[in-house]
Amino acid sequence: MRAIKPEWKTAVLATWIIGLFAHAYRFFNFLPTGDTMHSFFGTGATYRSGRWFLDWASQLSTNYELIWVNAALSMIYICVAVVMLIELLEIKNQSAIILTAGLVVTFPAVTSTFAYMFTADGYMMAFMLAVAGIYLTEKYKWGVIPGMICVCLSMSTYQAYLSVSLVLVAIICVKKVLLDDLNFVQALQAEYTQAITLAGGAVLNKVLTNLINKQIGMELTSYQGINDVHMLTIEDNLKAIGASWDGFKLFFAIGEWAGKSKYSQLHQLFFVLLLGFTVYFVIKKKVYKRPVALLCVAAAYLCMPMLVYVIRFVSVKVVYHALMVMSLSLLYVFILMLIEHFDEDNKIEKVMRYITVAVMCGICYINILNANYAYYQMNLSYEKSYAIAMDVLSRVEEIEEFDGTQKIAVCGFYDASTEIIKPSNPELVGVGNGTVLAGQEHYLAMWEYCMGRVYTGATPEETFELCQTDEYLDMNVYPYAGCVEYIDGVVVVKLSEE
Repeated sequence: MRAIKPEWKTAVLATWIIGLFAHAYRFFNFLPTGDTMHSFFGTGATYRSGRWFLDWASQLSTNYELIWVNAALSMIYICVAVVMLIELLEIKNQSAIILTAGLVVTFPAVTSTFAYMFTADGYMMAFMLAVAGIYLTEKYKWGVIPGMICVCLSMSTYQAYLSVSLVLVAIICVKKVLLDDLNFVQALQAEYTQAITLAGGAVLNKVLTNLINKQIGMELTSYQGINDVHMLTIEDNLKAIGASWDGFKLFFAIGEWAGKSKYSQLHQLFFVLLLGFTVYFVIKKKVYKRPVALLCVAAAYLCMPMLVYVIRFVSVKVVYHALMVMSLSLLYVFILMLIEHFDEDNKIEKVMRYITVAVMCGICYINILNANYAYYQMNLSYEKSYAIAMDVLSRVEEIEEFDGTQKIAVCGFYDASTEIIKPSNPELVGVGNGTVLAGQEHYLAMWEYCMGRVYTGATPEETFELCQTDEYLDMNVYPYAGCVEYIDGVVVVKLSEE
């Protein structure tokens, strides 16, 4: 049995300690999202979204949103992923290991995932499997087969994590050419098994998804273009390239989206350092004397945004959000890998190492603050939602004709967002300061699970017909008097004019 290395212990401890600083607010509080309101029992979208393994992966916890259990499992998976990353990229310096753990566990995509805690443990397992697929292939002679299975299971949990494996392969390729002095042919020979792992895992995922869904008689949903994956036209591919670069710059608040926030300024400095160190190693290692190898490094850098947003190149309907870009966290690990090769006896390199560590500490701290700010917003959102749901319910139950058996139609949407509370930077899906009450099903769920009132909602067809009546058109909107009326045997709540 392989002995536990001190570096692994450092990685695990750093992940837990820094992770709790960032996410304890979420781990020990009930902070629901709109999805949570109808996923008190369940794991989110599974078979219909081509995520059949998510159903199985989440069985290690329960089908209930047990916040701390799901959070603890998620942290364990992140710990394992961090350990594999430092092994893969040969990061041994203690400060670099601590920063690797801190930057991964506090990354905005993790915060966004924790907004959906009922499914977070499954998604973090998918992240771990995406890293494991490359780790096994790289470290073991016959690792390509279990590596392929890991990539398949990762994609079968959440397809977007394919980009984690792709970006990791690109970083390893750059490492071998830029730092390990391999020429292009040698690097290609060393990396071809990774290509087999990625291609094999993707094909296996597609085959198993089709077989399983055919067996249970379920068709894929059209959400995010999941049922419409295909080869794009040249024009669509060009648009995908532009959108990938735009998404990359927007997420890090650089380029045309650069601002005066500390988040933006630190990332501008981060990319200056990353590109500067690359040029430095190209000169130091004389990579410029190997034109093909130099071209390989340049191609890896230029293709990085496309690897992150890879689903854009197989579906024109996909809309990316923060939860889908966990692979961007590997760029932080990339620069830590570069400074690992600085010479302690070289004063310039020593200074550059200190500067980089300071910048990465700053980014980690900003991510911790942003995570807590996001959970603060979620808490405000829940408080607003509970108060509004309770107020609407009291008005419904005050209607003279209502005896609990009539259907309730909740029409429109009440916007309770507060402009003084600014959105997160970067913007995180699942986080907002409005309400989690996006529609009738959310009100019914909150009344049932948080207030113990079980009522029946009107069907969409019934609601549409009620909204065409003169009685409905004459109603006031919430929160004013007359926003709840009894129309044609149904209690109608009018939240907005639309």
